[in-house]
Amino acid sequence: MTPHEDDDLKNPLKDIPDDPFHGKPPPTGRFLYQRLGGNGIGHTMAEYNWGLVESFKHNLTKVHLPINCGHGLGYDCDLFFGVGADAVYTKEEIDLATRMGLLKRVRIQGSATPSKMAEAVAAHPEDNVVFNFTETTSTCDYTDSHDWWINHLARASQNPLWQEKFASPKYSKDAINVALHIRRGDLMSSFGVPGKEKIIRIRYTVNQFYIDVFRSIQHAFPPGVKVVGHFISQGEPSDFQDIADTFPEHKILLHGGVLSDFRLLKEADVIVTAKSGYSHLAASLSDAMIIALPFWSTYSYLPSVVMADENLEGGFNVGDFVRVWNERPEGLRKGVKAVMPSVDSLPASLKPSGPPQKSII
Repeated sequence: MTPHEDDDLKNPLKDIPDDPFHGKPPPTGRFLYQRLGGNGIGHTMAEYNWGLVESFKHNLTKVHLPINCGHGLGYDCDLFFGVGADAVYTKEEIDLATRMGLLKRVRIQGSATPSKMAEAVAAHPEDNVVFNFTETTSTCDYTDSHDWWINHLARASQNPLWQEKFASPKYSKDAINVALHIRRGDLMSSFGVPGKEKIIRIRYTVNQFYIDVFRSIQHAFPPGVKVVGHFISQGEPSDFQDIADTFPEHKILLHGGVLSDFRLLKEADVIVTAKSGYSHLAASLSDAMIIALPFWSTYSYLPSVVMADENLEGGFNVGDFVRVWNERPEGLRKGVKAVMPSVDSLPASLKPSGPPQKSII
């Protein structure tokens, strides 16, 4: 074996370690090496997901690079989602194998796309190849990778460290627990920043929308069924005073741990998403009934979804909610059947307020 320097590695290999692969045979096969951008959890995991989907499609082994999420999460996503736990070779071992000449690295310039991936795979049918994109890309479509994520997260959650590190408030077993994600933290930091107005306009949803949606959810269930709201966000309590005044007996949860709140969303009976990859991912990995605000992410692969509409009185079609809820297995709906509420019979204070304004800009 003649050591050589791969053209995308700056330092030449001067010495081969005595046991370069830690007792394992040298890596062989076909690999996909994908760098991640280190953005927020929804975006970063969507990048990781793109590599998974392409690996499955082309029968490649995805090289696990430790996931460094933004928003102060660091490498906690590795532990939380259980990704990398079953990787045979580390990133460093794959890099070493390429520098030893055991694997050939095929660099693919520009942004990763399915067509570029297919072209590269077709052009290099040989074994012992590492396909390496120079720029990251992502997909929020978890259709083909859904079971992989579910299985890895389930295994990870059995770890006592996971239970301790990502502890979240416990849900009542005798209630329908509704988790509503109100995207605020990263949007609040963008106020007054030149060029950020469009981002805020696209992603911000006013509190009144969540008030209307939760009212509609409450009245979709028969009298006597306990429905508990958990409004999950960031900001000052005064930012959510209208929600607190409307639902004083329910819970407004601010500044919880990002992954603890993710767990809270995932374990709810009903999830109301924001225009956010974060709550989209939580919904994608959950057994919950989903009320989803349209965003660029898709929910088409999930069985229990009703799309929300900011221009619709009550926030979503309650008839669709009732139908989808009642089609769910009895265990997932806690034996409770939803019913069509009689809006005309409600007191004025409980009637949906009408279409909320769509933007604060």
